[in-house]
Amino acid sequence: MKELNLDNIRKYIIEQELYKNPDLDSWLLAQKLEMEEDALLNDIKQNTGKHFKQFLNDIRIAFLVQELDKAFLFQKPGYYYKLSGFKSRTPFERMFKKETGVTLSEYIRKLKEANQNSDSYK
Repeated sequence: MKELNLDNIRKYIIEQELYKNPDLDSWLLAQKLEMEEDALLNDIKQNTGKHFKQFLNDIRIAFLVQELDKAFLFQKPGYYYKLSGFKSRTPFERMFKKETGVTLSEYIRKLKEANQNSDSYK
């Protein structure tokens, strides 16, 4: 990568869909970015105040919310943690609620209600 600032790192993770890999860790990302792992971790911590996993999980949740908001793909809850790159459901659900303020089920219910209400006005 040319210039490695946090926005470029985030953009690279999204464009390459690296967040979908449940085994992505700081070492693997640093290798892909051709930079030292310590430099990557320090950059993330200094610019976000977060550890690598939290930074990555924020990207994962943002991706999923964006997909839910635009696509109305309502699946069983187990589908979503895999789609967004989490290894298991419990940490995913915890992160989702922390980031959105509601559980995944509540979020989907609200989307369904909003979608039904918009359909009734057509």
